[in-house]
Amino acid sequence: MATDRKQQLLRLNDRRLARYLEASDEAARSVELSNVLADVQENVRGILRGYIRAGWPMQSDDVAELVSAVTLRILRKVMAAAVFEEESVQNLDAYVTTLTKNAARDFMRRRWPERARLKQRVRYVFLKAPSLTLSVVDGTTVCSLTAWEGRLQPVADGAVLTGALSGVSGNISADEIEAALIRIGQPVRMTDLVGALIKSDSRDVVQREESEVSYPFDTVEARQYLEVLWEEIRELPTGQRAALLLNLREPVGGNAAALLVLLGIATIEKIATMVGMSTAQLASIWDDLPLDDLQIAEHLGLQRQQVINMRKSARERLARRMRRRSDGK
Repeated sequence: MATDRKQQLLRLNDRRLARYLEASDEAARSVELSNVLADVQENVRGILRGYIRAGWPMQSDDVAELVSAVTLRILRKVMAAAVFEEESVQNLDAYVTTLTKNAARDFMRRRWPERARLKQRVRYVFLKAPSLTLSVVDGTTVCSLTAWEGRLQPVADGAVLTGALSGVSGNISADEIEAALIRIGQPVRMTDLVGALIKSDSRDVVQREESEVSYPFDTVEARQYLEVLWEEIRELPTGQRAALLLNLREPVGGNAAALLVLLGIATIEKIATMVGMSTAQLASIWDDLPLDDLQIAEHLGLQRQQVINMRKSARERLARRMRRRSDGK
């Protein structure tokens, strides 16, 4: 590698990748890469331990599976960063954190789709009720009352949550949530709130879903379809791409863009480019995806109906292109 080329890669990438990028032979690169991946794995385990402490029902085998999946993605990314400037990793910790959070959320949606649907219902209630509000504190979604503006310290006692939510119905109305928060007297984390709602449900949602649930993207054919679909999305105009990708949903209602990243079909950086955002801008709203039409309109500086029209046009064009591919034209 030419000296100026190497210096450029060193400037673009996280300093912890420097020894790997500067390694003079294959043996040295292998050693340095192993060191990087060891640090990555410890970082991933730490993030997952945080989820477990927050009540996520992960077992040791689940953690091992997620660590392996994220490590593989990081391995591919770091190796690409050593060759291509556009694949650089400017902040390794941030990149690992984003991948791990997306992988963990995807895992939860796959294993417990009922929990994912419940979370979507709760989020919908909070977004629609003027008396309720959602905030992000240290990267965690916090559920609160609008009247408690500025009071964002969440409650940590799961037993208090479960007791306060014992009378909440399966339909989860805004009045019930508001009354429960008043009884608790403090904001709560979204994860804790959903977990407490499940525990207060006599149907025991988690136990009903212990068996592995069939997932529509697990097959080779489905993955190939997504790869082709991504190629076609890249050909859309920027506005149509944004209207489509920022609203892209999985069958259970979750963020389908995260699935593209998890499967290695696209990167967050590439998705950001596709929707006309910087990586930092997309990362700041990643946890809130998929966005509704009004939110997308605000991000794009458009009217809600314009967003709806662009996404309709995008879907129609994609449908035509996918049919042509299927017909071999």
